[in-house]
Amino acid sequence: MTVSKGLSKQERKEEKRRRKQERKSQRHEKKLAARRDVSYTGLLETSSVVQILEEIVASLKSGQVKVDNGEDQLTLQPRDVVQLKVTATQTHKGERLRMQLKWQSEPGDVAESELKISTD
Repeated sequence: MTVSKGLSKQERKEEKRRRKQERKSQRHEKKLAARRDVSYTGLLETSSVVQILEEIVASLKSGQVKVDNGEDQLTLQPRDVVQLKVTATQTHKGERLRMQLKWQSEPGDVAESELKISTD
């Protein structure tokens, strides 16, 4: 780290803050360059959503999930241990059910599930 002579303490502090922000920005850009996303949002009939969910289940069982939205495609390889997050929300405007599946290169400890989802 080089500090220019003749800079006040406040100027040195600002310069240090600027360099720190620049490094943070470079790390963020590097992360984004390595990241690939494929997403889809659409209004579908329930039967179509069920079909997609069944395809997700079959793909998880096979160990390979291929996602293709017509423009982009991505192949994921789920591990034996998968983190599941389910969030159900009900408001005066509507209802929402979110599911997130996530896995890491090295799985952590497996927890027992107390989650129950049913039709009744």
